[in-house]
Amino acid sequence: MSDNNPNIDEIRQAAEGGDAKAQFQLALCYMKGAGVPRDFAQGVGWMKKAAEGGLAEAQYPMGLFTAEGKGVRQDKAASIKWFAKAAEQGHKDAQRSLAKIALAAYRETGSEKAKAGALKWFRAAAGQGDAESKAELEKMLAGEMNENGNDGAAEASPDELRRRAENGDADACYRLGNMYYLGDGVEENGPEAFRWHMKGAELGNAGSACSIASCYMGGDCGVKKDQAEGIRWYKKAAAMGDGEAHYLLGMCYMAGYGVEKDEAEGKKWIQKAFEMGYVPEGMEESAKPSKLKKFIMSALGLALLILLRYLIKHVF
Repeated sequence: MSDNNPNIDEIRQAAEGGDAKAQFQLALCYMKGAGVPRDFAQGVGWMKKAAEGGLAEAQYPMGLFTAEGKGVRQDKAASIKWFAKAAEQGHKDAQRSLAKIALAAYRETGSEKAKAGALKWFRAAAGQGDAESKAELEKMLAGEMNENGNDGAAEASPDELRRRAENGDADACYRLGNMYYLGDGVEENGPEAFRWHMKGAELGNAGSACSIASCYMGGDCGVKKDQAEGIRWYKKAAAMGDGEAHYLLGMCYMAGYGVEKDEAEGKKWIQKAFEMGYVPEGMEESAKPSKLKKFIMSALGLALLILLRYLIKHVF
């Protein structure tokens, strides 16, 4: 099927049967006038059906349409809802749009919750290679450095980190979680590490979400081992733009750990991690991607890396 000659009858039949992807295709046909008379309003109607069916590719444009009142009644609250649904599924453009809305709210009201939302979604989109989000994130973080006279959380004491974390600073939650996990400057405390990482994840820190996943996968930090929950958190962290989560999720698929073994799916997640610039623990930062990829994709490489990660975390 091409845009110029779509099989409208087949698409319509599938769309009327509830197929969200077909509904999305039919919406585009009406909006472009491809195979049917151009009818934007009808196109928006089908787009909404596809969005309600859970398709992120349809949820994002519905966010745009409701924000602008294009083909549908203008509704800012509904716009945010559609952007959020798509963003949670990893839609890069929706993540950027949601971040911009939160940033505007922060600038207008000074709300720390809005600021945390902006940082969360700019990070997620930047993690997927969105240049605009990366630039906005760098500007926001540079602003924090100027306000604090340094990079803030990097050199803060545990008490200062705790104060900032309690005030909704996701990065402080992440660093505090790591401090309790490693016993760095505080007494080692797994459950406390988990608590702060959970708070950080809820505030949008992808690293914290990945740490939560690892706790569930290994039954670490005082939580009961639950691989299904661990996989869910890895996917959530990946959607937030965490490179390590992509890599570890790929490893799980390659090894059949917590999921049904699927090497093709595993390679897809690992490849995405490489594209994001993630370098696995224990590998040289200067390693050439092609050599690194070849090593990871080999069965021996996977086995050695899994074993190395386990030994570092649980034995040494």
